[in-house]
Amino acid sequence: MSLETLAIARNASVILLALECLVLGALPLAILYIATRFLRRLLREARPFLSKATESVHRLLGHVDSGLSMVARPFIWLNARHAAWSAFWQRIRG
Repeated sequence: MSLETLAIARNASVILLALECLVLGALPLAILYIATRFLRRLLREARPFLSKATESVHRLLGHVDSGLSMVARPFIWLNARHAAWSAFWQRIRG
């Protein structure tokens, strides 16, 4: 092989590598573009469902908070009474 043939092969391989870089760079961009279009369409259709789900979650959170306060109330009351009696007896004992 002559040096001229090697130079042509080198130039062709550089061009092929450049094309490969362009394709591999454009492929993720194309996938991202398609995914973004799909998600926009999905969001348009899912927005009413998401608002209803958010409303249900907030309502459930209110019920959970009230239930937790009902469960915790006797323990808080007992702890307060114990602290009050402890303070009372400490003052009496001096």
